[in-house]
Amino acid sequence: MEVSKLYTGWLCVILIASTSPAVTLGALRTRRDLFSLSGVIRCVTGHSALLMYNNYGCFCGRGGWGAAPVDQTDRCCVAHDNCYALPSWFGGIFILYSYRCVDGTVTCTSRSALRRRVCECDKALAECFARSPYNPQYKNYQFCGQDVAAGTTPEPETNTGRNTSHT
Repeated sequence: MEVSKLYTGWLCVILIASTSPAVTLGALRTRRDLFSLSGVIRCVTGHSALLMYNNYGCFCGRGGWGAAPVDQTDRCCVAHDNCYALPSWFGGIFILYSYRCVDGTVTCTSRSALRRRVCECDKALAECFARSPYNPQYKNYQFCGQDVAAGTTPEPETNTGRNTSHT
C-alpha cells in the first residue's frame, strides 16, 4: 500500500509539473528551477524576468532559434543555454538550488556541485542582462531566422541605455 501512495504522489508531481506555465516556456527552460532563475534575475537587475526577458530576441525564453542573436541581451541567453549544455549530467530532471540576494548580489549557497553549477549559470545570465542594453523593440520579436541581408528584418533602433519602464 505504501508503494502505491508513493507512486501516486510522484505521478501527481509529474502531472502538475508538466502542465505548469514554467514548463511551457521553452525546451531548454523546462528542466530548471524557473522560480529561482526569476529571483536571481530580479535580484541583480531589479526587473521581472517574465515581463522583460521572456520572449526577448531570438534566444531568450523559448530555447533559441534563428540565425543569430539580435543584440547583446539576446547573446546573454545564448551563453546561458551553452552554460547549461556543458555538463552531461543535466538530463531531464528539475534542478532546484538555493541562493542569497544581498544588495543586488547573488551568492549561490547550495552544497551540491550540480545545484551550485546551475545557480552560477543563472547568476551569470542575470549579470550579463545587467550590463547589456535592453531594446524594447526585441520583446516578442517576430523576425528570427529571416535573412537580414535581404532586408526582410527591420533595422534595430539604437538604444544604449537600459529601459527601466518594464518592472
